[in-house]
Amino acid sequence: MGYKILIEVVGDYYQPALKSLTKEINKIDPKNEFIKYLGHLDHKRLPDYYKTIDIFIFASSCEAYGQVLAEAMRSGLPIACSNKSALPAVLGDCGLYFDPDEIDSIVAVLVRLISSTKIRSKIAKNAYLRSKSLNWNSTSKNTFEFIL
Repeated sequence: MGYKILIEVVGDYYQPALKSLTKEINKIDPKNEFIKYLGHLDHKRLPDYYKTIDIFIFASSCEAYGQVLAEAMRSGLPIACSNKSALPAVLGDCGLYFDPDEIDSIVAVLVRLISSTKIRSKIAKNAYLRSKSLNWNSTSKNTFEFIL
């Protein structure tokens, strides 16, 4: 589509999945010019890393909560997110959703984000504001209100 992008994949790995990822990266980008696997980043380094990226893509299909998503929200990033699992409950209406099993769905969301500074700014601001309510005090209060 002509976009000049750099995709950085961050996180620990499961060996068979890493082997598959590496194979795909080598097939698509044999010179490693626009897709990089960074591996695990220490939590202390994440806030600085988040400041270097333009769009946060969270394509997980099975999350119990989505702590990494909450961190990206708190960093004020525009977010493209999987519509699976608990992720919509965490992000609410503060991001754009895609089906991680459907390439066309992912592409459509990314094109929308890349093409619109206005959408990116709105999502980033709203995600940051929503992240302020994601804390242990409100979580425990809501849990006890539900139980009682």
